[in-house]
Amino acid sequence: ILYNAMHDRIHPIGWLNQDVTYKALYDYLNCLLVSPCYGWMNSNATMREITQQRADELSASLKNLTETQQFENLTLHYIDCPLQEIIDVWHEQGGETWQLIEPVDGFHPNQIANSLMADVVWDTLQQNMSWWIPPRNPFNEEITNDLEIKVGIEI
Repeated sequence: ILYNAMHDRIHPIGWLNQDVTYKALYDYLNCLLVSPCYGWMNSNATMREITQQRADELSASLKNLTETQQFENLTLHYIDCPLQEIIDVWHEQGGETWQLIEPVDGFHPNQIANSLMADVVWDTLQQNMSWWIPPRNPFNEEITNDLEIKVGIEI
């Protein structure tokens, strides 16, 4: 997903002359062995596949841990990475995948993606783990009023 969305786009370093794509930048960084995202931002499809396989193994391991281990003071639950769901929601709203990625590094989710991810995770919690969500604070209105008086802004 990541490489396909970004590789042919112009990186901010190349905006002035429209001459540096993410592929060119990351091929250069990979060549120097200093790339922060060697596995996924790599023009070598085999390397991307190996990276994804390892990520899938790590996710499966974490899921297995949450299903087989119990701790005295800690409850774990695994939630699959909702990346594809976020992309689908964004596409339904008329957006493109690259618009969900931080342009400077070219591989982290940006604020739009983080907001969509928060919505998806919150919905997952409400639907599947509602006991993780504490009850609404009965003093919220009083707290808001106090803050408005003390800070002088309407909340």
